Amino acid sequence: MINTLKQKIQYHRQLFNLLSFVPMLCMAYIIFSFSAQNADESCELSYGFGYEFISGVCRILKLSFSSEKIAQITYNTQYLLRKCAHMTEYFVFTLTVILPLYVNKFKAKQICIFAFIISVMYASLDEFHQTFVPGRSGQISDVFIDSIGIAASVFFFHVVLSMEKAAINKNL
Repeated sequence: MINTLKQKIQYHRQLFNLLSFVPMLCMAYIIFSFSAQNADESCELSYGFGYEFISGVCRILKLSFSSEKIAQITYNTQYLLRKCAHMTEYFVFTLTVILPLYVNKFKAKQICIFAFIISVMYASLDEFHQTFVPGRSGQISDVFIDSIGIAASVFFFHVVLSMEKAAINKNL
């Protein structure tokens, strides 16, 4: 009986360890899908998101701008919005890289190093991939911008882990 229970627990742990990779794979697919869009599709998507975002901010702040004014603001902030999107997607991607490392009981320092390296490598491959997409080009500057989101994610993990350890030590 005990052996069977131990086997079930071990099986569920192995399954959980394996499933911890799923969010990372999903996020990698999402990033790949965005990068596979040709230049026109990418610009249209970014502009549409930017327009809706700025419209929402105007509603929240109770600013009554015309649709032409919102379109102008969207156009003028397009570069900034796209680069913020890069940082955000790689912040999330890196958290999903951290998850299986944490679940599989890597040490905190190893998690931070491996997550950073894996994420930067994926960002580099993503930019390389874009060189094959019509109207797109791979930019080393985008890898650096992605790295800001990656570093922020690793720092966030480190802070959360430090808070967790402090709470555990406080309760001892």
